[in-house]
Amino acid sequence: MELEDIAILACYISPNIPLEQYKREVDDIMDAVTEVDKKMVIAGDINAASPLWGSPRANVKGEHWADWIASKNLSVQNKGDMPTFVRRGSATFIDVTLTTRGITNKVKNWEVQTEESLSHHRIITFVIIQNKIMSTSHLRGKAEIDHETFQQVLSIFENKITNHTEMTQAIKRAQSAATFNVRPQRRDQPYWWNEDIGKARSRCNAARRALSRSRRISQVAEARVLDMEREHRERRKEYKKLMNESKRSEWNKLCEEIDQDIFGQGYKIVTRAIRHINTPYNLTQTEKEKIVRELFPEHEDTVFPSYPDYRI
Repeated sequence: MELEDIAILACYISPNIPLEQYKREVDDIMDAVTEVDKKMVIAGDINAASPLWGSPRANVKGEHWADWIASKNLSVQNKGDMPTFVRRGSATFIDVTLTTRGITNKVKNWEVQTEESLSHHRIITFVIIQNKIMSTSHLRGKAEIDHETFQQVLSIFENKITNHTEMTQAIKRAQSAATFNVRPQRRDQPYWWNEDIGKARSRCNAARRALSRSRRISQVAEARVLDMEREHRERRKEYKKLMNESKRSEWNKLCEEIDQDIFGQGYKIVTRAIRHINTPYNLTQTEKEKIVRELFPEHEDTVFPSYPDYRI
């Protein structure tokens, strides 16, 4: 996926393939990194172990990755303080985020989230800071300073400062230009969300946190850990069941409503999603027309046969 001057490469390599095939797939990924002339984030489930991203020991696959990381001058964003894959009694570090040199310092707040993901893989989040000049008068909560931008702006005033007051003003302007709000935007809940699902998610997260704590405490009896694992599975099953039931029910309601009112809730959901799409592509009119023709091909008018009218 390409976004302006940044490319994001998502990858997965199966742990069940032969080692030589695994190495070839890693080589193909690195070839792609070379071919794309953009700053790049490489993120994925690579099923390899290395202390570079938190594993206690390296395996052959991890050493192959480490060789490529060194040769390509890549940086590992993983902090290595929390496993990314947890299943029963095992916890591993197999989900890795790499960056090329041009974007390494722009990736902030890389975190393994603790909320329930309905998967053995945990959710990983991070923020990419762009060099954009912006006012900070509206910012609330946590913010970050882009030091490169700060220095660039401050250098503009460097030869114009004659006293401490002008120095203070120059620092304030540089700070204002280089400060970015990194608080994630609040997402609207999907149309099928309800209070029961929210409570089930809270119970599921609480059970998962309790299980994680018990695994870290050696004094907790094994039987108690097994009980907590069972509790977590049940809570996750309940959470998933409520979501699936609500999705199915609300989808059927939307379909029925569209037959009655095409500008109802279904129309609002679609237009709301389209409104937030910010495409990174600058298409020519010819390219747009080609896409329309591919998606909506022209057909000859269908002529339906006529039948005698048997009505009395």
